[in-house]
Amino acid sequence: MHVIRKVPVRPVFIDDDEVFEDPNFINKAREHIGRLVNKAPVFAVAGYYLQADGNYLLTPKHEPWMKAWDNAAKMNDGFQHIIGTEPRLKSTPFVFGGNMIIHRILGEKIPFDPNVPRGEDIDYLMNARMFGHTFFLDNELSIKHLPPPNKNPRWLQIRKDMKRFAFERAKINTQKNVPGMTRITAEDFDPYPGAFLKPDLEKKAQEANQLLARQYRLEGSEKDAKEALQNIKLAETCLVPEGNPFESFCKLQGRWQEMMSATAEQPLKKELKQLLRKN
Repeated sequence: MHVIRKVPVRPVFIDDDEVFEDPNFINKAREHIGRLVNKAPVFAVAGYYLQADGNYLLTPKHEPWMKAWDNAAKMNDGFQHIIGTEPRLKSTPFVFGGNMIIHRILGEKIPFDPNVPRGEDIDYLMNARMFGHTFFLDNELSIKHLPPPNKNPRWLQIRKDMKRFAFERAKINTQKNVPGMTRITAEDFDPYPGAFLKPDLEKKAQEANQLLARQYRLEGSEKDAKEALQNIKLAETCLVPEGNPFESFCKLQGRWQEMMSATAEQPLKKELKQLLRKN
């Protein structure tokens, strides 16, 4: 491997619900960033989460609606294929926001999209890939993830995911040829999140929420059942986000590069303030 450029800033993204168990974590996190691996530049590296039981696979409680909304199963498929196989460093369709490293070169080029409803980590991966940069997962870079109990009801979890995947799908579907850009497809992100970025997203949502509404009624929770049925209406009528997510991001990306250039050269000048005020 060869060093591309010595840059002191290589941010390591860590969340506050994680525990360092590997004393060499930081050294591993910085080991590949900014280098060439198999002649490919590495500007973004993802680690992965260990659950409380020490396993990287999810072990959700099985419920009937999960047959249709099979995100945990698709995630585990991806984890087994990417985390559980060699080589140590490989291209990944998913990333964990609480365990990733971004080189300064990439950070100056690609911003986080403030319009994405949630899942900004995978959205960032998608944006980076659109502009020619690959995330590599390091299957030796793990951190223990101990999140607080999720107090959101099941219908709200699904609703948030519906909006998130619809936004990312729209960003893919509204792509146009832009200089320096590489077109991406939903299949590039199989099995997860690609399975939720395809035309059958609405069907998945409708079937899952029908099963969930039935389950709520068996549990005696009519209020929650109505919210699940409201998810079905959302899928039928207004799941597609307003505007053009791809064009909006391209405008943001252009302004971001201008701001990064201005910050590096004249951080206190009026030009920077003007850039920050742009819509």
